[in-house]
Amino acid sequence: MKKTILANLMILGITGITILATANASNYPPDYCSPRVNVRSDGPAFLADVRSGCSSTKYVIGYKASGMFRSQNAVDALISVRCRSYDGHLNIVSPVFIRLGREWHGTGFLSGSISEGDSIFSPCINGYVGAISIAFLAEGQWDSRYGANYYLDTNRINASYKSNSVNGYEIPLDIWDFIVDEMRR
Repeated sequence: MKKTILANLMILGITGITILATANASNYPPDYCSPRVNVRSDGPAFLADVRSGCSSTKYVIGYKASGMFRSQNAVDALISVRCRSYDGHLNIVSPVFIRLGREWHGTGFLSGSISEGDSIFSPCINGYVGAISIAFLAEGQWDSRYGANYYLDTNRINASYKSNSVNGYEIPLDIWDFIVDEMRR
């Protein structure tokens, strides 16, 4: 009887270890839901996109302290989005103003998290954002690269970072820290 119980416990133990090893090796859902941020910049213009397998893409628009408006309290960004739908149609979203508040660590100005479903990106929801054109305004003065605007191509990535957080709905703090560090560059 003791041998039968001991043998059954050993089989259950080995099966339990196998199941745990399999679940750990698949790393689901943490690996799938862990967000990744890609950042790009053009002069003082800054764009970060945060993607996760568990939620829609979030965007953060920034204006670096290296720009001419570094001493202002707030900066407005005039943003025009170019996106391509999956059926190949090119959409250019009408320009939209977004207020950028001062970033707490003095790296410039940042928007909050802008969801893919927000009005500026909603025409792109059935496709992908190809590029963003930005001009900045503060107290009646423009910083628009002399009328040419700053151009941020989403296919060109300056840096990226993958979070270990499983928070798939909001931007995790370690990604915000990475964004702030990249604003310093």
